[in-house]
Amino acid sequence: MTRRAAALLPVALLLVLGGVASAMEWFDALLARVNGNPLLLSEVSAGEVLFRSGRPVPELSPEARAAALDHAIDRRLLLAEAERFGVARPPDAAVADGLRQITPRLDGNGWWLDRETIAAAVHDQLWVDAFIAARIRAFVLIRDDAVTREVAKQNGPLPGETGQEAMARVRHDLEERETAVRLARYLERLRSRAEIRRYPVDLP
Repeated sequence: MTRRAAALLPVALLLVLGGVASAMEWFDALLARVNGNPLLLSEVSAGEVLFRSGRPVPELSPEARAAALDHAIDRRLLLAEAERFGVARPPDAAVADGLRQITPRLDGNGWWLDRETIAAAVHDQLWVDAFIAARIRAFVLIRDDAVTREVAKQNGPLPGETGQEAMARVRHDLEERETAVRLARYLERLRSRAEIRRYPVDLP
């Protein structure tokens, strides 16, 4: 069992599936195995609440639930790559800062997550971000002429924006777009080599 899954086990029985505190149903479920390691409903819900929709998986539509599971599987694969390539783990100060930023945004939806579990999730997300920055974004190079063409296509700078600011904004947008394309290709290769098994679970 991975450290991430082990960290979530204490909250496995504290996952709210609906209703108010006096009428709740509690349980956890195995949603998938990624290279033999279990991926629990509680972990997928934690990722959704903390970093994506802000809602636990049982509150999502079937399509959004599938997307949440796909995202959690991809995160597992990227964490394995971060470890394989020796990407530095985020320092404690960065995790503490992320914890301070994310806690006020929970708005009650993540009350079943204890501080240790949230900190572990923040750590893993920062580690994934560091891997993407070091192994994918760092190799994206946008040529000046491509930036110039895109600025022209947008009819020049935005109102109140200088030409230099427009170039910087467009370069950033193009870098992010290319990074997303390369990340999608990278994940496709990872998925094709990984052993991924999904398990059907009936949720309310």
